[in-house]
Amino acid sequence: MDSGLSGHEESFKARVDKLRAEIEALKAENNMLRQKLIDANRYWLKASSCNPQWTLY
Repeated sequence: MDSGLSGHEESFKARVDKLRAEIEALKAENNMLRQKLIDANRYWLKASSCNPQWTLY
């Protein structure tokens, strides 16, 4: 299949496509970690409201 691009352009396009895929993977990981942090903060707030000695001063 000839896309009409030179070898250099094909190589560059392949690198761009790979970087785009890596960016999407990092976005997904970031969202997962953000949700874990939100869940941990929610847990901490609930636990600390039941255990006042846990509050940070």
